[in-house]
Amino acid sequence: MIDANYNGKPIRWASNTLVSLYGCQGCKVPTCCTDEYFFITESHIKTSFREGKICLLYLAIPSDEEGYPLIPDDVYFAKALKAYCTYMLDRIEFRKQKLPEVAYRDSEKDWLFYVNSARGAANMPNVQQLERLKNVWVRMIPKQDEFDKNFMNIGNRERRRTF
Repeated sequence: MIDANYNGKPIRWASNTLVSLYGCQGCKVPTCCTDEYFFITESHIKTSFREGKICLLYLAIPSDEEGYPLIPDDVYFAKALKAYCTYMLDRIEFRKQKLPEVAYRDSEKDWLFYVNSARGAANMPNVQQLERLKNVWVRMIPKQDEFDKNFMNIGNRERRRTF
């Protein structure tokens, strides 16, 4: 879970202690920018409001219609899968003493290289993400209230006036 919105505004994560106070008369939950809070227990999302729709942003593994995970369309992922299958088949042959150790270690080395290359490719930001990071890092005047605006303008270029 990354973030949650209610009526176009971000709602804050609350601790279980804060939210347990919602039911009592006269209890005030500390607020910052919105009055709405939520927390997650087991498989439920508990909110400070009674009804409505919330927008959830979360990370997940893409899957097909049958629920199996999808493989990214990247050359390193394909090579890593091929190298892993080769490594496992070579391991069986090595254990049966039908394959020399040099060949087994070579297939292991290939698999480690391609799996780390695939990991690097998966973690590498794209051009738009890199541009956003640059705009955030080179900003001279920090934007401290961006959470309230759902981080809409945090990656925009800073406009400086010359005098």
